[in-house]
Amino acid sequence: MRTVRVYGTEKQEMKRYNHFLDKLADIRLRQSAAYGIWNLTFNTLYHATQVIAVLVEGMYILTGHITAEKLIKFILYSEWLIYSTWWVGDNVSSLMQYVGASEKVPVLQHINLSVHPGEVVALVGLSGSGKSSMVNLLLRLYKPTDGQILIDGAPLNELDIKWLRGKVGYVEVH
Repeated sequence: MRTVRVYGTEKQEMKRYNHFLDKLADIRLRQSAAYGIWNLTFNTLYHATQVIAVLVEGMYILTGHITAEKLIKFILYSEWLIYSTWWVGDNVSSLMQYVGASEKVPVLQHINLSVHPGEVVALVGLSGSGKSSMVNLLLRLYKPTDGQILIDGAPLNELDIKWLRGKVGYVEVH
């Protein structure tokens, strides 16, 4: 998105984006159907196993091999184990989403940078130190939450966006 906005090709890319959204919708529909089938199959097998266990264990109760108390304990322990496993998996998944989201928090604070006409500036630093955030702010892809960015004394948000992006060279290196 950054490159598209910098070079002003929003309309062309929007057509491509809509095409891929249609493909994504089709994939999501298939994923939902597959998940529904998996969920139905899992729940059917899970409950069928419970019914079979109760029937088999019920016969053992009738023949005196085990007590009803042992059957109930077995079922409760099984339920507890299944619920605990599901809970851990669900929470690990949520944790990974939160970790991913936390990596996108802007890290720039108290930055003061002056660049003179004709100067070329390269931003170099450790991963996560704010290099991309600075460029994104300069290209008006993000708005500063505090402070301001001035170009020749004019606030960045008052400048023509196409002119601005035409004056900034951007090379992303991974």
